[in-house]
Amino acid sequence: MAQLARYGFWSQTGASPHLWDHQKAAIGTVVAYLNANRAIPERPEHQEAALLKLPTGTGKSGIIAVLARCLPNVRKVLVLTLSFGMQN
Repeated sequence: MAQLARYGFWSQTGASPHLWDHQKAAIGTVVAYLNANRAIPERPEHQEAALLKLPTGTGKSGIIAVLARCLPNVRKVLVLTLSFGMQN
């Protein structure tokens, strides 16, 4: 997390783009998850997956961009999206 604080977008300075508090909290949760032991006890050769779920318009893309580009230990990222059509 200390590495992320060096980026200008981490704190609000003037009119420059920055992260909202809930985005920083989500990033903190993901960083903690990435640093934890994610092995499944019954199947130690497998690891658990994670899901980022936030309402529309809350900045998921920004969170994913920070996680994919700014964390030194993250080398591969797969982003899946699911879109539901409008129902009448």
